[in-house]
Amino acid sequence: MPDYVLTATAAVEPSVDIGEMVLRETPLALASVAAFDHAEAAGQAGDRLARHLGQTLPGVQRFAGTGESLCFWTGDQQWFVTAPIAQEHVLAAQLSEALAEAAAVTDQTGGWVALDVEGPALTAVFERLVGFDVAAMQTGDALRATIEHIGCFVLCLSEDRHMRLFCARSFAEALHHALCVAMKTAAAQAGQVPG
Repeated sequence: MPDYVLTATAAVEPSVDIGEMVLRETPLALASVAAFDHAEAAGQAGDRLARHLGQTLPGVQRFAGTGESLCFWTGDQQWFVTAPIAQEHVLAAQLSEALAEAAAVTDQTGGWVALDVEGPALTAVFERLVGFDVAAMQTGDALRATIEHIGCFVLCLSEDRHMRLFCARSFAEALHHALCVAMKTAAAQAGQVPG
């Protein structure tokens, strides 16, 4: 057995330091929840999910929760739910049981990857990557974005200090590369590392 783990980003090390910033792959259990179309189910799905999670569901373009346990809005009556990776084999099943016949629940752990970027002044990094006003993002925002033609969700965990991105696993290496390039450029302009 090798003494390393190859990550979804094809990096031997899951964490990269660039200037004063860190980019890392964050293993998470992930499941999608989509309320069934009929009105009764749509209302029940949100109520049951909120009760199961023990929190108010996030509104449009928002997330709720902390750390590895988050719920974020992905569309009308649709959410992604994350949990510590140790729950990857039970998260979807627990959600399915809690939501009963009100929503479709799908395990997404193997299909999506979370990348965290932490450090000072991340606005300088993300303004090179996304087409919305990153400086206006507040803690709790969860926005759809396209980065290098890759569909992502961008979550602001801490304003200008910590962002978490979700993308399809098949695009993880390309997104990782785009983030590294933007981070190196921002760090060089800040005088943190050579360009």
